[in-house]
Amino acid sequence: MNRPRRLGALVAGALVAAALPWPASASAAAAPAFGDLTAPIRPGISTETAGGRCTANFVFTDDRGRVYLGQSGHCSRVPDENASFDTTACEFGTQAPLGTRVPLGETGISGRLVYSSWRTMPAVGEQDADTCRYNDFALIQVPASAVAEVNPTVPLFGGPTGLNTDGIREGDLLTGWGASPLRQGVRPIEPKQTFGVGTHPSGRVHFVYSLTPGVPGDSGGPYLDPAGRAVGSLSEITLDPPAGNAITDVARALAYAERHAGFRGLRLVPGTGAFHGPVLLRALLVSPDPPT
Repeated sequence: MNRPRRLGALVAGALVAAALPWPASASAAAAPAFGDLTAPIRPGISTETAGGRCTANFVFTDDRGRVYLGQSGHCSRVPDENASFDTTACEFGTQAPLGTRVPLGETGISGRLVYSSWRTMPAVGEQDADTCRYNDFALIQVPASAVAEVNPTVPLFGGPTGLNTDGIREGDLLTGWGASPLRQGVRPIEPKQTFGVGTHPSGRVHFVYSLTPGVPGDSGGPYLDPAGRAVGSLSEITLDPPAGNAITDVARALAYAERHAGFRGLRLVPGTGAFHGPVLLRALLVSPDPPT
């Protein structure tokens, strides 16, 4: 495959934040009390940092009961005029400070960046080239006071039903979401009509082709496999297939964060709404207007 073109190199004003250290005395906490399906903080909302926009993928929690929204690591990088499209996270050094404020959609609520693979990998001296290029993941911590405004269900499609640890197959019918401002709020092209193209040998990234491909601002958006499991987070525009996308493997990204950034019990929160993505996706292939 030709080298992908990183979406983050096109999105000005995005930031990076480091992971918070984990106290040795941390213990398991009660499960967070999430809101219902009308809650405004959820997968697929737009996140904004200093003018740069991305899309949240899934909701996560940990053994302390903290709640996070995921997005791509490159969403939180500071633009660098010396960086090229091929610059990897392990080479990139311009980053925003820990705790940077991140408005969550149109809710008036802000979280803060508490982890980015783009900061952690250079800090731990990561040497694996595939990991440096494709481990593209970040976490935004939601304030405890706003957890009741969070629901983990992906809009329209429902789910996730769990975490994909198997990868995808060529031809798989995947569902995704993007909230790029380039779409001018046209909702029928926010749902992703997506087909699996292949998986990188490292397993860290999957390649997909969408009838409405991900564009700048969609970075970090959620992708679900045919069973409704969380499989990936939008990372790159690819040249092969033309105008295709690369999605970071979420299971591997979570494992890396827990291994290197001090999180304990970091895990996906399943959706509270039933998954019916494939049925709706087939309908969208016929009519691009999503049901209301």
